[in-house]
Formats: sequence, C-alpha cells, structure tokens
Amino acid sequence: MRPLRIWTGVLALGTLALAVAAAEPDGPRYSYVQGAGDVPLSVVQAGAGDAPAILFIHGLGQSHLSFAAQLHSDLAHHYHLVAFDLRGHGNSGKPWSESAYLDSALWAEDIQRVMAATGARRPLVVAWSYGTLLIADYIRAHGTDEMAGLVMIGATGGLVPYPKTPPDPQVMSKLVELHRLSESPALEDTLQASRGTVSLLTFRPMPPEWTSIAEAVNDLVPPYARAALGKHLYTNNTDLVARIHVPVLLMAGAEDKGDPESILQSLSDALPQHATIKVYAETGHTIFAEQPERFNADLADFARSALGAH
Repeated sequence: MRPLRIWTGVLALGTLALAVAAAEPDGPRYSYVQGAGDVPLSVVQAGAGDAPAILFIHGLGQSHLSFAAQLHSDLAHHYHLVAFDLRGHGNSGKPWSESAYLDSALWAEDIQRVMAATGARRPLVVAWSYGTLLIADYIRAHGTDEMAGLVMIGATGGLVPYPKTPPDPQVMSKLVELHRLSESPALEDTLQASRGTVSLLTFRPMPPEWTSIAEAVNDLVPPYARAALGKHLYTNNTDLVARIHVPVLLMAGAEDKGDPESILQSLSDALPQHATIKVYAETGHTIFAEQPERFNADLADFARSALGAH
C-alpha cells in the first residue's frame, strides 16, 4: 500500500501512523536511544537501515512529527530516514536540571548517539529552526567529517550575526510575550503560549488536525525546560563557519519573519563553499509541512548529489 501523497504524510500520526507503518515495509519503526546523561531519546526510523541516511532535527517545542510528510513519503523507498524527539520534547526525557539543556556538548552527544544507534553513517542532516543551533553544537564537537551534507531550514544556527534590529518589531514583541507565557508555571499560560506559537509557524492555512497535533506536541515541553532552552537561542557560532566542509542547502519560506533570503545569502557568502539557496514564495516557517511535495523533491535532488544517486 502506498502512502497518500500529501495529507496522509502530514496527518499520519497516532493510530493512523501505526496503521500505515503496519502496511508499509518501509514504514516508521520506533525505539529509544540512551542520550547524553542517560536521557532517553525517542527515535523513529523509516526505510532500509542499510540505505544512505537522512537525519532530521526538529525545532523548539515540536517533535519528529514535524517531519511526518517526509517519513511517510517516497523518500523512505530510497533512503534511511531517522528523526528523534529532542531532550525536553515529545516522548523523550525531560531533565530537571537547567545544565542539561545549556551544555553544547550534551546536544552534540545526543546527536552522535542517535547516529550510532541507528547506523546512520555520514548522514545528510536536515536541521529546522532551533535544530540548526543543535547541529552547530555537533559541528563544534565533531566537525563535519561524519556528515555527507547539511540542510538548514528557517534559521542559520548562529553561524552569522543576528540582526541588530528586529526584522519585524510587532512579531518580535509577540514572540517575547509568548516566550514569557511558555515559561510560566501556570498551566493556562502555557496552553495559551502553545496556541499562539503554533499560529506563527505557517503562512499557508493548515488542516485543523495538523494544528491540533502541533499544539498538543508543544504542550509536552514543560516550562522549566522551556526556560532553559530559551537561553540557548542566541548562541554565537560564527567561529564554526570555516569548519563546514560539506555541501549545504539553505531553505526558508519567503513569508517567514524578517528578510530570509538576504540572511541566507550572507551565510552562503561566508561558507568555505557557497551554499544552494531555496526560498519558497507564500510559505512560512514550516516549508516541509506547507509545501511537502516540493520540499521532498528538492530534498531528494540535494540528497542525490550529497549521498549519491538513488
């Protein structure tokens, strides 16, 4: 049975995901991996384990479900797809200690352990939003020798200086308020923050089911973890640019906050070898969910060059 092309990929979660997995030989397989400091990390794999690997790293407040439209796509017929819930997120462990979220080496070790446990050797890494900061943590610890390539979506991982003035002061003001609510010990505040945050993820209208799942997943990040995670948001990683020696694809939605194309161009210009840049018109922060067919085609094209033809 073939997965439905678009919305089955986006919405194949919960019981539907289990049904699809049972019917597809390349469907998702779930497990736990022991992360740094013994934090359990919820991991999902799709596709043949001996195929070239693509590792997905999600953004703040979300989970591997962000990449449902990729995990349940034809990509699984050609590649070993691996995703996991970050510490503090989804079905992964949620340490109490603030240091468990601030230490760059711990994030790097989490990624390294997921790669080792799943056999994802020299994967193409796809990092979205907050995930770009975490792959920068990995590069700081390990360089890029164990990566085949890098896709960065909706953010630049602190590899170029942050704008001195907010690109959109109104949006920035709303984000500051949402961060404040998300760190509140009052449940009604955190629920309100989830609704507001998810409303900013996309430009295109999304099905109610997608929104409900994104909000529910956002609710799983406890306030104490969110407060610590927020302190890692503005890490300066400009010193790492010269250490990136793999092909890079920089992607964003044109309607994401700020001027994404000029920011991506500045990073491309700084890299040892210029990156490929793709900006999707009429699309927001989650291009892989808003335009899954186009994104999957672009990812497949880049994977063929980075990982070899398949």
